[in-house]
Amino acid sequence: MFGRGDATGASRHATARRGGRVAPGLVWLIVTAVLVVGCSPASGASRAASASAAGGDGPGALTGGGWAGDVCGLLSVAEIAADTGLDVAVGRTSTAGSRDCVWYSDRGAVTVAALGGRTAFDSLRQQYMTSAVPGVGDAAYWLGATGELVLMAHGVVVSVNVDLPDPHVSYADALQLAALIVPRL
Repeated sequence: MFGRGDATGASRHATARRGGRVAPGLVWLIVTAVLVVGCSPASGASRAASASAAGGDGPGALTGGGWAGDVCGLLSVAEIAADTGLDVAVGRTSTAGSRDCVWYSDRGAVTVAALGGRTAFDSLRQQYMTSAVPGVGDAAYWLGATGELVLMAHGVVVSVNVDLPDPHVSYADALQLAALIVPRL
């Protein structure tokens, strides 16, 4: 997508390349930017109506296409350690105001990002080769190019990426973490 010398203004995390793969954060950053610029409602009244129709007004309610909850609160350090074996630090957002959370370790990282609603889910599925993942939330698929699991539950779309050298282990770990996240949305 972007070359090594491209200066897009995105965060260091989102534009990093690993082994020829586009960093997982880049996908959600692009989708979020496109949705905010191209799909944002014209007025506060229509934004509130969209939020209400998309997810109600509970803790995971959509507000203007995003998730109102704390992304870093979706998983604990202990849960990540138990499911992945990674000794991670407390999660933090990659940039101020972003809708993601990254837990870093010396062997890898876990990233969870709130991507919006149905439009984001469908857009990613149409733009990239995906594999359906049954039994996760309302719908889910695996983005092999970026190594992330994208799931939709209760009208909220979240991506889960476990960045490890072995993609098969990353997939299995992402599934385990997604099982913890879905009931919290």
